Amino acid sequence: MATFRPSQNVCELNFDDKFFYALPLHEDTADAIDKASAKLNKIAPKDKAGIDAAYNSALDIIDDILGEGAAEDIMTIFDKPGTLEVWSVLYYILDEWKNAYSAELEKIKKTADLPNRAERRARR
Repeated sequence: MATFRPSQNVCELNFDDKFFYALPLHEDTADAIDKASAKLNKIAPKDKAGIDAAYNSALDIIDDILGEGAAEDIMTIFDKPGTLEVWSVLYYILDEWKNAYSAELEKIKKTADLPNRAERRARR
C-alpha cells in the first residue's frame, strides 16, 4: 500500500549559504506578500529622508515576511548594507516566493486537467 506523504510546499530562500528560510506557500504568506507589495508601491524616495525611510520600510517588510530579526541577520552578509542592498534582498524574497507559488499552481493545474473517473469510464 502506498503511503501518503504531504508535501511541504515551501519556498526555500538561501542568503549567501549563511541564512536559510522556508517560506510557506499558503494564503497567509500570500497576504503578507500582497501587503508588502502595497507598501512598496507607496514608497517613493525623493530626498535623503525619503531614502532613509525607504531603507527602514524595506527592513520592516522583510521582518514582516520572514520574522522579526530576519532583516538584521540577512544584512550581515553585506559589508556596508545600503538601500539598494536591502531592496535587492526584498525583491529576491518576493520574486522567489511568487515563482515558487506559480510553479506549484501549475502542477495543480496539470493534475486538474486529467480526466475524472466518470469521463474515463465513459470512454470504455
